[in-house]
Amino acid sequence: MMMHVVAGAFQIDEDNLDRLRGMCVDEVSRLGGKFKFEDAVRIQKR
Repeated sequence: MMMHVVAGAFQIDEDNLDRLRGMCVDEVSRLGGKFKFEDAVRIQKR
């Protein structure tokens, strides 16, 4: 349900979604698979 709420609220296009996915994969790899909500907040504030 949360995924549908987020998808409906942001209307992100395919190109931006692909870029965001790549950024997330890189970040989780860098953190050794440990990723907290606070990490996402910090990244989004850049």
